[in-house]
Amino acid sequence: MYKKLAALFAACFAFAGLVAAQTPTATLVGRIVDSSKAGVAGATVRVRDVNTNEVRTVQSLAEGDYTVSNLPPGTYEVSIDKSGFKQIHESSLELQVDQTARLDAQLEVGALSQAVEVVASVPLLNTESFSRGDVIAPREIAEMPLNGRDFNDLAFIVPGVQPAEQGGKGSPYVINGARADASNVVIDGLNDQNPRDAGAQARPPLDSLQEFKVQTSGYSAEYGRLAGGVVNMVLKSGSNQLHGSVFEYVRNDMFDARNFFDQGKSELRRNQFGAGLGGPVVIPKLYDGHDKTFYMMSWESFRGIAGSNSLGVVPTALERAGNFSQSYDATGKLILIKDPLASGSCTATNASACFPGNIIPASRFSSISQQLMQYYPLPNQTGVNNYLANDPTPDSWDSFLLKMDQKLGDRDNLSVRALERWEASSNPFSGSSLGTFGATTKTGQALYGISETRIFSPSTVNEFRIGLTRTKDAETSAHTGTNWAAQYGIPGTTTDVNLEGFPKFSVTGFETLGDSTTNPIRYVVNNYNLNNVFTWNKGNHSIKIGGDVLRVQYYQPTNSNFNGTFTFNAKMTNDGIGDFLLGFPSSTSRKIGTVTNHIYETEIGAFIQDDYKILPNLTLNLGVRYEIQKMPYEEYGQMTSFDPLVDKVLMAGNSTAPNWQATVAGVGLTGFVDLASNYGVPKSLVNTNYDNIAPRIGLAWRPFGGNRTVIPSAGTVP
Repeated sequence: MYKKLAALFAACFAFAGLVAAQTPTATLVGRIVDSSKAGVAGATVRVRDVNTNEVRTVQSLAEGDYTVSNLPPGTYEVSIDKSGFKQIHESSLELQVDQTARLDAQLEVGALSQAVEVVASVPLLNTESFSRGDVIAPREIAEMPLNGRDFNDLAFIVPGVQPAEQGGKGSPYVINGARADASNVVIDGLNDQNPRDAGAQARPPLDSLQEFKVQTSGYSAEYGRLAGGVVNMVLKSGSNQLHGSVFEYVRNDMFDARNFFDQGKSELRRNQFGAGLGGPVVIPKLYDGHDKTFYMMSWESFRGIAGSNSLGVVPTALERAGNFSQSYDATGKLILIKDPLASGSCTATNASACFPGNIIPASRFSSISQQLMQYYPLPNQTGVNNYLANDPTPDSWDSFLLKMDQKLGDRDNLSVRALERWEASSNPFSGSSLGTFGATTKTGQALYGISETRIFSPSTVNEFRIGLTRTKDAETSAHTGTNWAAQYGIPGTTTDVNLEGFPKFSVTGFETLGDSTTNPIRYVVNNYNLNNVFTWNKGNHSIKIGGDVLRVQYYQPTNSNFNGTFTFNAKMTNDGIGDFLLGFPSSTSRKIGTVTNHIYETEIGAFIQDDYKILPNLTLNLGVRYEIQKMPYEEYGQMTSFDPLVDKVLMAGNSTAPNWQATVAGVGLTGFVDLASNYGVPKSLVNTNYDNIAPRIGLAWRPFGGNRTVIPSAGTVP
């Protein structure tokens, strides 16, 4: 048997990859005994999916044990037959994603035509493995009150899951203390983690989820790559019956009270609506898809707008006119405005270099500053923080999902799913807390996947999946497409219409003017995922062999600060607005030239997992996975790194800088910069680790033989 295992493992490894080859299915196990508690061999166990009429049949082994693997989550009818005994019939057995459910049966002597109806009590406890986590079932998903109907909030129901740091990268949760960017996200067995931001990439409509599971610890060898938890989502499928739904959720400020810190009630309009439809594909007089062809469609949309506040400091009417006679610092002392062109001191005891009357003459104002001052609104509050901005933040998105399931004969099932989501949102405070230098973000997300399940025999099943998840994002400022710097007489900034925007003016002690220097942000992320899992139930062994390949493509131009940043830090006049009025910046900066990064990464891995029933009440979980995580590299070698071994900055390549030696010589760095290839360093500038072997071992012991008590134990290397 082990020679066969080795051959199968080698075959899988030939195409296997890193991200665990997740199988979004369930397994049914049990033991069939007679009235004397002796195992009954040769009993026929028939498992029927009540939604699609798909039937799986197995025979119990010598000790009465049976295993039915690779069952899609859902409701099943189970019958157990044996000549000389009454039939056992269970009509409503619920199986959950990645669950190993136990259904034991005791046969009674009698005619086979006689049936004993039972109600299965599948335990909440995991009796067959050491994995820890929880499943959010369809009824919970449908009835749980979720603000915004965000599926990520379902994770907080599971013990060990906590909110992530606000504003940080990654998912909105942390699992068992791991980093927020260290959780695997899986949809129908396909990787859905965004390699750029580490959260979920494609976001299915909430009503399209059959189940949502979070595994917090004790993973089998099937899972790897990241040290955090595993979020596993399974999409619904169509059935022989036509099902549909329509919904809308509404929130409106007419029902709300005023926020304690606001002067008035902030605007809030939120409408979330959608519909779903699923069933057999039927074309009258042409095709009847009952029992073989099914579809499921889901649509969800959101239209919302909410008021957002920002409190800050703007110049007073007197300061805008150059009059600082009423301008005081935080200690209540008058701010003395120094004339940078005068000699002497400007202090309380020696005002020889101060502007007379603490007033800057209008004749000294910079013409550029006079034009820019119009972008500062007048104060609308009293006190130090004299300006309160309240601006709307609109957000809208549409999400569509189509899933098709086709039975190809008695042994093959094909599933195809396509998910697309488009979102447009605005942030009025992107560049400044004044609310006048906002930005709009448009995001498109998609998931396309194909899976095929082949049942070779009752004890051998293969699952193959291939898919793509994709994110396309563009964040642009409100002033994009106009050369504002040229309009106000500021030379030297970009003239590329795709990069033009409002320059940034940072004034110490006052709010900033201008667009965010990081805009425009445009990027595309592609995840190509291929995985395969072969399941073999042999005697008391339930063996899984499989692997996965993940290919990541990430494209993003380095668009930042092309329109310039001008800083006024009060060094010239003792006041930031004073420096601004005179046109004396303390520093200026801008970027010249843009580079589009083409970053690629390949992750490969393979695993073997054996759940071995040593005794009827004791299961040994053994597994090992091998992972190769190729380091990211830039297609054209546009990466550098300092290598302490050679004491030089190494360039990954020079295809975009063929005259790099002259450039380096021009700044006096000859001998300190060189090509990585001259020192045997790969294009990624980091060597790949080929020693990632992760063994897994665990026990699940039911000391009293029933399903109420289980003692698990595990040891893993993530």
